[in-house]
Amino acid sequence: MNVTVIMVAVSLVMGLYTHNDFNPAWINIAKAAEMAEITLSDALSIARNELKLDVEKENDFRYDLVIDESSTQEYPFGWVIEIAPRKYLKTRDPDDMPPGVGSYIVDRDGTIDYMTTAVSPSIIIEFHLKEWLATHPH
Repeated sequence: MNVTVIMVAVSLVMGLYTHNDFNPAWINIAKAAEMAEITLSDALSIARNELKLDVEKENDFRYDLVIDESSTQEYPFGWVIEIAPRKYLKTRDPDDMPPGVGSYIVDRDGTIDYMTTAVSPSIIIEFHLKEWLATHPH
């Protein structure tokens, strides 16, 4: 039995997911964790999938949010991938960027975290890097 099946089974048994809210992104994260390291292309795909699930979960389609590939930043732990409304990417007008639109951190093992806008991105990235370095000595 592979790791993905075991992780999904444990989650179902623990009641973390029901048949109505089962999150397939979790399976993608588990599959990515089985790989040694993912590529930027993989990270962008993981972020796109997570964004789609987040928008559907919140049932909020007002802003046509997309991944802004041109703003992706690479770090030792992985990538910071920006989210933005499609309209903002075309106009670059700050009025087209709603408050609270954050970014994703995608680690090289395929795990993904949402970066809140309540704290400066540089602080979140610095904290994430410190945590990553503590668990990945070089």
